[in-house]
Amino acid sequence: MDIDRLNQLADRQRVFSSPSTGFHIINYDTRSFDDDRSPALFLDGHQDTQHVKIDIALSIWDFHKGERIIRDLKMQRAVLVGCKNMDQQMERVEAYFEGWLMAMERLWQTWRDEPSDDAFATALEVCMPIDLLFPRVQALKRPKTAEDFAERFMQPSRLGKYLPPPKDLKASEA
Repeated sequence: MDIDRLNQLADRQRVFSSPSTGFHIINYDTRSFDDDRSPALFLDGHQDTQHVKIDIALSIWDFHKGERIIRDLKMQRAVLVGCKNMDQQMERVEAYFEGWLMAMERLWQTWRDEPSDDAFATALEVCMPIDLLFPRVQALKRPKTAEDFAERFMQPSRLGKYLPPPKDLKASEA
């Protein structure tokens, strides 16, 4: 499978960062599970025949005397998307991938706009990079466009759980 289009999308946004966190997309790889010795990912009870793997890193930074230092760095290789006959579904795979990138940017932008970015770092401290990937979203039937997929990724059971509470909720708690 040719992943040039996915790499073009990824090149637009390989690093998501805020003052206290960073998420880095390091590398993409495609192959069949038969070619790979790593554990297979099963979606909906069947072994996928094609997938895109992603090498990712999640960084948490502290500041010491005005200098940013790495407090925690986690790296993983994970399946970003997998499906049978991926070549025939490439338009949907692209929409899924672009939707994930949109959702990740929305998540990081929300925290960059927040006065307390430290809460984001705290929320992500217990995460592994794979916790920010949701390959099963690709199997959902309704999403067709990147915007549809981004909406699914931002649900509270997925990336939405890392969003700050709404401003009106914060005001009522004060």
